[in-house]
Amino acid sequence: MQTSIHKHSAKSRHLTLGLLLLVAPWVLIPTTTQATNYHIEHQYSQLLQNSVDAENIVWLNAGLPLKTLGLFQKAQGKRLGTVIILPDLNQHPDWPQITHPLRIKLSNYGWDTLSIQMPIKETNASLSQLENIYQIAAARITAAMAYLRKKRAENIIVLALRHSANIAIRYLAENLTTREIRAIISISAFDSSWINSSPLLQKITIPFLDIIAQNDQPAVLRAAPKRLVSAHFSGLKQRSPPRTSRSAKVNQLAKNKTGNLFYRQVVINGANPQFSNPPSTLIKTIRGWLKSLELNQ
Repeated sequence: MQTSIHKHSAKSRHLTLGLLLLVAPWVLIPTTTQATNYHIEHQYSQLLQNSVDAENIVWLNAGLPLKTLGLFQKAQGKRLGTVIILPDLNQHPDWPQITHPLRIKLSNYGWDTLSIQMPIKETNASLSQLENIYQIAAARITAAMAYLRKKRAENIIVLALRHSANIAIRYLAENLTTREIRAIISISAFDSSWINSSPLLQKITIPFLDIIAQNDQPAVLRAAPKRLVSAHFSGLKQRSPPRTSRSAKVNQLAKNKTGNLFYRQVVINGANPQFSNPPSTLIKTIRGWLKSLELNQ
């Protein structure tokens, strides 16, 4: 039986989540100093359990005090693969801006989507706490991979937003043997004091789509040229495609020995940081790039 919340529109459900943060901020203050605020995560999980169909909720065991909530959306029509969505830190797996439209629209176009809860970063977190946040986030990505492995998922793509994009880049740079991940998509990535993603790009050997908005945050716009230079010029050895790739186009690109030509940076003209004008442009950009990889050839 559905709860009364299920009768509300998607817009009202998202407003409910946002209003909790605005009118009752004290419930989100942690009682102890820790790397991530599990109290907020618990609040998010309860709200999502009351607003999302139970069949879409999965629990990932990442070896932490709380199991990690994920939202799995089954692909419609012919299944092309699976996209793991990593929302920005401090956001939940159905965040109304960017995350929700992506997890639903991509499933409409043949992609299973698994959006997972990322850690909650405190405003004044120390460097040691930030490093712990990375370790927690990495464990959750690994748990998501284990879940998809049991489902025999193929053509796994990692799509990550802002802080989580840096986390994903570092994770892939440090886990080069993760052959199941076929490509990475970052949205509005920027360098931070604890993860400088630009130098790590030379270790990424899979296709990489780097998306920014024309009117993005200043930190994003400052970091984008650094990644572009790093991807194309810092690594001079041959970039090989994933062993499982059967794409003639990708194999042809791999013959060029100057940097990672699997990397592509796209600026979406007229877009704001929420990619809301219009949101369809972001979806079209991602779909077009995924299609160009010819993963199912």
